[in-house]
Order: sequence, then C-alpha cells, then structure tokens
Amino acid sequence: MVVLALLGGVGFAIWRAVKKREELPQKARRLRIALGRALDPPHEIARRDAPAWEKILAAVGTTIAVSLTKKLLDRAWNKRSV
Repeated sequence: MVVLALLGGVGFAIWRAVKKREELPQKARRLRIALGRALDPPHEIARRDAPAWEKILAAVGTTIAVSLTKKLLDRAWNKRSV
C-alpha cells in the first residue's frame, strides 16, 4: 500500500513537471504580446470616443446611483437621530 502511494506521488510529480514545461511557452508568448502592446503608440491601442448613447446611458446610471445612495443615507441618518 505504501509502495502504491509512493509510486502515485512520483507519477503525479512527473506529470506536473511535464505540464508546467508545456505552460512555459504559452506564458512567454503572452508576455511577448503584452510587451508589444506596451510599446505600441497609444493612439493605436486606445479606444475611440464613446458613442452618444453610451455617454447618455452612463450619465443616467450615475444619476440614479447617486440619488438612491442619497436616499438610503438620509433614511439611515434619520433613523439614527430619532
């Protein structure tokens, strides 16, 4: 039984080492792509201005979030001061 556990542990260690060795080229490739993007001119990477509908939607969402937060804080403050 102990021998089986030892063999299983050695087998797992070998399998893990092989798997790690396969991951290394993928990590290097991702690093190369990231460094390439970092060195690109910003105007080529940056997103263009948001469309008008997206700006309006963001403004409406912000307004709603601020008003809800204000109402919740007012309620909490009024309950506490009573």
